[in-house]
Amino acid sequence: MLYKITMILTLLVVVATGVVNEIKVNAHIQEELRLDKAADDKKAEEDGLRNASQQRLTQYTDAHTHRQQTLAQAQQEDQRQAQLVSQTQAGVQAAQQAEKAAMNERNTTRRSNQDFKDLNMEIAEIKRIRNKLPNVERALSTAKSERDIVTKDNQRMRTQIVRLAPEEKKPLLPHGLRGKIVSVDQKYQYVVLDIGKHHGVEPKGEMMISRDGALLGKIKITRAEADYSIANILQDWKDDEPAEGDLVIYGGL
Repeated sequence: MLYKITMILTLLVVVATGVVNEIKVNAHIQEELRLDKAADDKKAEEDGLRNASQQRLTQYTDAHTHRQQTLAQAQQEDQRQAQLVSQTQAGVQAAQQAEKAAMNERNTTRRSNQDFKDLNMEIAEIKRIRNKLPNVERALSTAKSERDIVTKDNQRMRTQIVRLAPEEKKPLLPHGLRGKIVSVDQKYQYVVLDIGKHHGVEPKGEMMISRDGALLGKIKITRAEADYSIANILQDWKDDEPAEGDLVIYGGL
């Protein structure tokens, strides 16, 4: 009886041990399955993330490509607009040049017409003057004859006046008196000298103008101050125009 109980207990122990081992095996299998599932879930998650990243990269690439295409289209449109502007400006310049050429042509035509009118007027005026030319020539001949008569009368009267008028007395200046011309007025034909009353210059005195040893004219004192004087250039004696720096000399002439 004891033997049977022992066998039963042994059998129960064996069965219990098997059950325990089976439970452990099942638990291990369940853990492996859980780990496998967790690994599969992680892989799926990584695949999802990788796919999402790939999608975002594709979307970014597509967006970048679209922007590049849009930029290229915008640049092409800018170039087209620039070409249109350039063509428009060229057209405007061509139109302005054409308008300017037309205005020049119109002005030339007007000038030609005016020149033609002026020419006709000049021809008519020439004809009118030519018709009057004989009368003008006769009048001119008469005027010349009258002028000759008046000139002869004036010369005769001047000769008589000179003969009857008393001779002007010229003042005597210091013998060997010399000076220089410091200013010349070509319009009114007078000079300013660097000598005056302190040097012996007197109004109405006459002096010769000399340059490089040659006599080129004569002056007559009209005003004498202390250190300078003013004199008229005598036209009858003038061989050349006086200039600043020319000498004036008195030699008792």
